[in-house]
Amino acid sequence: MFAKGKRALRQPVQFICLLCLLLMPVIAIAAPFKLSPLRMELTLPPEKTTLLSTLTVESLSSETLRLVVEPRLWSVKEDGSLYYNNLTEGANLLDKLKVNPKEFELLPGKTRLIRFAIKLTDDIPDGEYHLQLLVRPASASIQEAYEHMNLKTSHRLGLYLGYAYATTMYLYKGNLSPNVKVSQFQCQYVPGPEPLRVALVLENTGTRHARLKAKALLNPVNGSVTGEPLQALTLHNNKNLVVLPNIPLRKSEALSWDPKQVIPAPGKYQLELRLLDFHDIQPAVTATCDIAIP
Repeated sequence: MFAKGKRALRQPVQFICLLCLLLMPVIAIAAPFKLSPLRMELTLPPEKTTLLSTLTVESLSSETLRLVVEPRLWSVKEDGSLYYNNLTEGANLLDKLKVNPKEFELLPGKTRLIRFAIKLTDDIPDGEYHLQLLVRPASASIQEAYEHMNLKTSHRLGLYLGYAYATTMYLYKGNLSPNVKVSQFQCQYVPGPEPLRVALVLENTGTRHARLKAKALLNPVNGSVTGEPLQALTLHNNKNLVVLPNIPLRKSEALSWDPKQVIPAPGKYQLELRLLDFHDIQPAVTATCDIAIP
């Protein structure tokens, strides 16, 4: 009986120790500063060749910090995830970037401006360009920062990396506009907790990215007439889909019915995809597919 009591006491102690171990990495990499903004969209003014702007770093530490600013180029894969070009790729753009300061001390409780200038001269064609400024402690290697960047990256494009921050930038030169089309939209009913499966491919043949909110409306079909939607579902966790020029975006998701809406009975339905542009530049994009629920 005494042995059982010792085992019973040991279990909560083990749980607390495990919890401490789980929390330790989070505490260890908590950033002692913050950076703003985390995303910027900058347009080169007419008849100008230089983009000028600033970032703000604010200390959250009781100690003096030494920080480093690292620029790099980024793009996306077809699944929407970020990847980072080698610093030798597109070096002409990085060579035209000046950051001041590149390394600095941040006193406790103080703020500091990071100024940068990017020259988009005549030899750089009109278009959309992508840049990122990573701010990290000088004590952390750039490789460590990059590893954390790769682990934490998503295509929200405003990133907190644990002990470092990155500001993601879209740079625009010329009169640019998106042109997104749905090249593929498929749907299927599969019995289970997530019965609706959708797959889509978006292509942007324009010159500027589009940031789209995606909804799927399930409409009953009576003969050739489509009725009022029974379900209005959001895709991509209600986050924006970012479609860059000339890079297809491929998405597939499993969705569950919203219990607050009408649960569809067996029958024939039409799933309508609606894409609305966050910037209100790209006209609304729609597509449909047929689905049968047995």
